[in-house]
Amino acid sequence: MTKAIIIGMKHNPISQRYLETIIPNARKMLSCEIEVMEAIRPGDPIIDHDKFSAIKGPTKGTKDKPWSETEKAVWYSHICAWKKILDQEDDAVWVLEHDAFVSIPPKFHYGINSIWGNAVGQARAYVMRPFIIERMLKDFENAKVIDMQIDTWMTKWMADRAHTTASAETFLVNHMQDHGTTIEHL
Repeated sequence: MTKAIIIGMKHNPISQRYLETIIPNARKMLSCEIEVMEAIRPGDPIIDHDKFSAIKGPTKGTKDKPWSETEKAVWYSHICAWKKILDQEDDAVWVLEHDAFVSIPPKFHYGINSIWGNAVGQARAYVMRPFIIERMLKDFENAKVIDMQIDTWMTKWMADRAHTTASAETFLVNHMQDHGTTIEHL
């Protein structure tokens, strides 16, 4: 069975407004069980600050800009979602941020190990099989320096490995901006 983890924030009114739209949308478009996971926030002790270099790159527009606490928190929110996936018995799990609106029902092909969403704006969405998450998590934990945003890192990670397949055509996601920004987008 496939399920979805939506990363949100219980105590953030903007996140809650997004979730009121995203949860029913995900139920309809993904046709699976939904679990809302609390996002990691800046200052949370779970974040290993030594993993992040003082300067970001090569993401366009971020060269020479130090990592913000919020950007590190986004990374760790996804890392926590990956760990949840490994603790469950699901064949594959969708991961969405609270403002990722699924525009068309994705086509999940069992031959595909990972499917990236075609993200408009900064919303992230993807589906991963546990064995891929296991490998990505191991590589993240072994990394001495993280110097790019999670979406860039994941895309590069998959492109560098012949056994993974990424597809942007099967999962269209729109970045909702109706309710403003939350702490993880600052």
